[in-house]
Amino acid sequence: MELQLIAALPGKSLENKINMCVDGRGGWTLSQLNVDRYITDYTDYFLVFCIGVLATDATDGDFVESTRLTARIDDELIGTSTREWATPNGMWNCQGSTAVFEWAQDLIMQPTCDGLITVAIDVKLKSQIDWLPVNGNAFCRITKVEPDSKYFNRSWESSWLFSLREMLPPRFRRRRWWSVTKPK
Repeated sequence: MELQLIAALPGKSLENKINMCVDGRGGWTLSQLNVDRYITDYTDYFLVFCIGVLATDATDGDFVESTRLTARIDDELIGTSTREWATPNGMWNCQGSTAVFEWAQDLIMQPTCDGLITVAIDVKLKSQIDWLPVNGNAFCRITKVEPDSKYFNRSWESSWLFSLREMLPPRFRRRRWWSVTKPK
C-alpha cells in the first residue's frame, strides 16, 4: 500500500465554532494558518497540523489505528507526536481501491534555532504490521522575533478573549476596538 501526502496545513489552534458551515459540515476551524511563523520563544513551541493522505490499494474494512508526526530542523529531532485513534474511525472511506483520510494533530516542538521545520508522517493501519511512511512531508518555517515586533497584532492576543468574542452573534461583535458593527 502506498500513502501520499496531498495536503498539510500548519495552524496555531483548532477551535470548535458554534455555527456550522452553510452546507452543514462540522464546526471545527483551524486558525492562524501560515507556513511562515514568527515566534517569540523556542520553548514548547506547538502547532496543529491538518493532514490529508491518499491511500492506494486500500481495502474495505481497514482503518487507521495510530498516526505519528516527527519534526526536524537540519536533521535535528525537535519533536514527535503519536496519536491513537478510536477504532474503527471515520477517516477511512474506501472507494474502489483508493481512500482519502484526514486528521488534525498537535505537535509540541523544542527548536533551538530559526529554520525550516520538516515534519515526517507515519500511519499505522489495522491491516499492516509496521508503520507506513507517508510520501511527502509537512513544512513550516520559524523565525524568532522580539515580542514588540511589527509582526504581532496584540488586539486578540488572549485565546480565551478570542473564544469569548466568537460566542457572540456577529451583530454584537466589534470589528475594531473603537467601532461597533451595526445590525442589518
